[in-house]
Amino acid sequence: MLLDRLIQILSSKMAIGTAIPAIPAIPAIPAITAIATAPNSGAPIEATTTPSKLPLSPTAPPPTIHHAYMQSALRIATSALQNNEVPVGCVFVHDSRIIASGRNDTNRSLCGTRHAELVAIDKILATHPPSIFKETDLYVTVEPCIMCASALSQVGIRKVYFGCSNDRFGGCGGVLRVHEGDKVNGGGGYEVVGGIYSSSAVVKLREFYVQENGRAPVATNKKGRELKTDNLPVDVVIL
Repeated sequence: MLLDRLIQILSSKMAIGTAIPAIPAIPAIPAITAIATAPNSGAPIEATTTPSKLPLSPTAPPPTIHHAYMQSALRIATSALQNNEVPVGCVFVHDSRIIASGRNDTNRSLCGTRHAELVAIDKILATHPPSIFKETDLYVTVEPCIMCASALSQVGIRKVYFGCSNDRFGGCGGVLRVHEGDKVNGGGGYEVVGGIYSSSAVVKLREFYVQENGRAPVATNKKGRELKTDNLPVDVVIL
């Protein structure tokens, strides 16, 4: 009898027409803040950005003009990879027009200074006055190394946009903060913004380092190494 009574009570509470409790809404993913560091200033400038749920495809329509320029740099980096060079590519933009591009050329030239940025700088100086850099922005797939960051400071670049960070040799925050001003060589500071197609830039670097390098002083057997596409940095969309 007690069991029958309990079933009756439960059945009445589950009758049709009883409101179903609302399911709590899933909280929205918070925005990511990309840090754009201003030269000669202790306080960073914050540029609000939103994360991409999946790595941005460099072949899809670019969400901003900055991504469009970085797509061009990534294509140049692909060319470097196809020529057995470390896949770093860049473009210099002046008045909304690409005036020069460059890719790593150290293996072919056997010269350690032939980084993408310096190759492009030489092209610009061959046809333009040095003053053009004051109104020119750089888009490069990997954060400039310390050498290139110093060169950019000395020529007076206006702003640098890069893909992935360079935590071994970076001169724009990865290791040193050369972009804040090069007092030794008289270079001025410039702003930097990173994270544009960072996942694509990292994958290209991984593609290079899993392949055989016939020009290496001591050959390393890389047979069996697999290209990893996990643990990629988050791409950002600049608003």
